[in-house]
Order: sequence, then structure tokens, then C-alpha cells
Amino acid sequence: MRRVVDGDTIRVAYADGSTGLVDLVGVDAPDLYGGGDPEEFVGVPDSGAGRTYLYAWGWVARGTLRQLVADQSVRLRFVDSAPPTVDDYATTAEYDDVRAAVVSVEGTDVNRALLRRGVARATDTDHPDRESHLETTRTAQQDGRGLWGTADGLSVP
Repeated sequence: MRRVVDGDTIRVAYADGSTGLVDLVGVDAPDLYGGGDPEEFVGVPDSGAGRTYLYAWGWVARGTLRQLVADQSVRLRFVDSAPPTVDDYATTAEYDDVRAAVVSVEGTDVNRALLRRGVARATDTDHPDRESHLETTRTAQQDGRGLWGTADGLSVP
């Protein structure tokens, strides 16, 4: 693993020495650079405060992903049927050859860990883990974990 780009994208070094971007399939963390679309995150108001809230949680998601993969070798299960999620910032500044994958570290499914912690949402992109990702997001929402804990206002750790 070379570096974390944002809350749902990493840059990796492959065994042949080349590098590439990997989008965590089925995972959408709030955007770091263009704000976020509150309509995509249930319970977050479509307002300036909602966008600021998502911006802050985008940085939390990036930090969480860093904690999960820092200084680790990652295992990638590519899902070629699922197109990577590309945000506007990454399109202009980062993305070259991006592939969608399930990322794991020492047996931990990193994609699902982000959803479980409530720092990202499941997408409706068709991929093998789609239903379990959606269920993991629903559980995080019901439990008020991470960015889903909006009942007491828009608080950020």
C-alpha cells in the first residue's frame, strides 16, 4: 500500500513495480475536496451545514482508512464488473488507471469495516458483496454510528 488518497481510494504498488489506484468497491465516503451531496447520506440535511458536516466526515473517513491500512500489505480482490466511483477532484488530479476492489488486511475486510464504523455508505453498484454492504450500512445507521449519529445535531469527532 503506497498511500490513502481519500476515504474510499488508495494508491497501491503492485508486485511488478507499477502503481495504481484502487477504489474500494461498494463504498462511498464523503468527498474531501468537492464537499458532498447530502442527498446521498440519509439524515444529513441538504444545507450548508450538511455539506460542511460531510466535508468533516470525509477527513474522518480518510483517517480511518489510514488506520486500517497504514504500513500494511493489502490483499485486493478486483471486481471488474463494478466501475470505480470517481469524484471530480480525483478525476482531474489523481485518477489514471483505477480499479474497483475489495481490500483486506490480515483477514479484515476494509470495505466493510468503513461501513460498519459509519464513516462511509454502501453504494448500489452491482458487485458480489452489495447486499451485505447495504445491510452493514443500515445497521450503522440504525445504531447511529459515525456520520449517522445526527439525532443530536451535526457533530463531528
